[in-house]
Amino acid sequence: MMTKIYPRTGDKQTVYLNAVVKDPRIEVGDYTIYNDFVADPLLFEKNNVLYHYPIHQERLVIGKFCSIACGTKFLFNCANHTLKSLSTYTFPLFYEEWGLKKSDIGYVNAHGTGTHHNDLFETRAIKLALKDAAYNVPVSSTKSMVGHLLGAAGAVEFIACVKSIQDGYIHPNVGLSETEEEMDLNYVKDEGIEKDVDVVMTNSLGFGGHNATLIVRKYS
Repeated sequence: MMTKIYPRTGDKQTVYLNAVVKDPRIEVGDYTIYNDFVADPLLFEKNNVLYHYPIHQERLVIGKFCSIACGTKFLFNCANHTLKSLSTYTFPLFYEEWGLKKSDIGYVNAHGTGTHHNDLFETRAIKLALKDAAYNVPVSSTKSMVGHLLGAAGAVEFIACVKSIQDGYIHPNVGLSETEEEMDLNYVKDEGIEKDVDVVMTNSLGFGGHNATLIVRKYS
């Protein structure tokens, strides 16, 4: 372990890295240097080692006699988000904060474009998000009545969710008579249903992977 921080007198841009790093999950060999002419090199752990959270128990190992260039970033697996969910937002972390269970979702207003791949993968995502509760919750798409409003679709569907809570009514998937294999959720067919709804989930899956999910809850 190096005790000297700066290799050269008067040069505060270059440091012996293992004299600077304090995190035991980061191992740096002797005489490895880091130069930073933009930020303080003493802040290497904060500025250059990103998403290095304890939950993954990952280690960063850098050998001896290395020279690390200014601004080099080390990215860890916590930077990755699942590609199998409706959203990359960390909803499961906040169920406790919201006081909600998956089974509390009383209605899913689906993105529901009526296209094979969108409907199939959204169905899979709803199952992943709600687990066993997914099979009981009514699912319908406002687009079946008004078409795809592109940038306005999410706003209109949000209003439909609020009205479902206010009026106790879930509109149907207009024109839906049968579904394809694997699309086996509780899709509302033919006619709407009367149901008291306290919590609604609405999905908006935009072009280019810009996906969002809102949870709307009755105010009390």
